[in-house]
Amino acid sequence: MPCRYSELLGSVEAPAHKWLTAEIPLGVARMIYRDGQCYEIGERYLDHLRAEIKKLLTTPSAVTLPAWSSSVPEESYNKAVAAQPGYLCLDQKFVHSGPHRRGQGIEVCDLLGPNDELIHIKRADRSSLLSHLFMQGVVSADTLREEESARQRFAERVHAVSEGTRTVPLGFKPSKVVYGIALKSGEALTPQNLFTFAQVAMYRAVRHLRSSEIEVEVVGISG
Repeated sequence: MPCRYSELLGSVEAPAHKWLTAEIPLGVARMIYRDGQCYEIGERYLDHLRAEIKKLLTTPSAVTLPAWSSSVPEESYNKAVAAQPGYLCLDQKFVHSGPHRRGQGIEVCDLLGPNDELIHIKRADRSSLLSHLFMQGVVSADTLREEESARQRFAERVHAVSEGTRTVPLGFKPSKVVYGIALKSGEALTPQNLFTFAQVAMYRAVRHLRSSEIEVEVVGISG
């Protein structure tokens, strides 16, 4: 029977197998079932992937993301982070521009960092949520790089939300994207407990952003 998957896509009906995700060890490789299809990730690629993800997760960040209790909703957590000097909460503060004129628009970031980092936050217990997070970072960065109207509206949004205490240039283009990730299990974020498909999505997003000369950091948020 059809199932609803509203968290990411709104009210959408699809066969149940389209929303199932499974990861099966196949010797030293991995077999991934996702969106009704199977993918095999070979040993060499898996080793390379984990090495790259480990570099990302162990590289220090200037962004400070405090511990996140499992009882605290994401919106409340973002507001708590924004209570630190230099941070601005832009969670659910949408920008309408270009292909994002209709509907809610685009959420450029959850938090704007002290050095204008675009910070995206997510607590996740499955790879689909993290894949969405990584794509959000790519889409928002690309939109700001490519659309003058988006840059202008983002600058206006920052000024309005901060009540004039924070500004970004009208021609602002992001130079750094930060992904802040907490696992619902409360475990520290490592290549070993990060879903393989999410690692693939992260790696692709990082490569894309870096190809646009945008620095990328991934910060594990403790529970």
